[in-house]
Amino acid sequence: MIAVITMCSVLTNLQARRWHDSVTLFTHTLEVTENNALAHKNLAAALAQQGNLVEALRHATESLRIKPEPLEYVSQGWLYLRLGEYQKAAEACRNSIAMSPNNDKAHFILGISYINLKDHSSAITEYNFLKDSRSPYAGEFLQLLKDAGVPIPST
Repeated sequence: MIAVITMCSVLTNLQARRWHDSVTLFTHTLEVTENNALAHKNLAAALAQQGNLVEALRHATESLRIKPEPLEYVSQGWLYLRLGEYQKAAEACRNSIAMSPNNDKAHFILGISYINLKDHSSAITEYNFLKDSRSPYAGEFLQLLKDAGVPIPST
């Protein structure tokens, strides 16, 4: 009985190491599975939360390769935006919008990308979408436009 309890304790300790945190858990999951979009997506989120944006982007992109999803394109766009790759951020958000046209977060990140790309007319178009759809992002985006010195046409 003591041998069984000792063995269970050792195995529990080994398993607990894999559950240490989300990065450890999903890294291990990817080591023992193939084409696991969910594990890549969750690892990307955990890495982004730790500030490891480059590695997070790699896993978000791999998740999209396996299973394209509108919300994962938004995550990819957000990561590109944080890394200052505005053209790629815009492309990711346009991919999301093609799959889910009313995704206001995709329109929000796309609009921020346009502001950074100095494409003010496209940024205004995204603002109008957010405003017309009564998105909670509309007010924040309007402030970003004002902060960037983009003239807002009156409607």
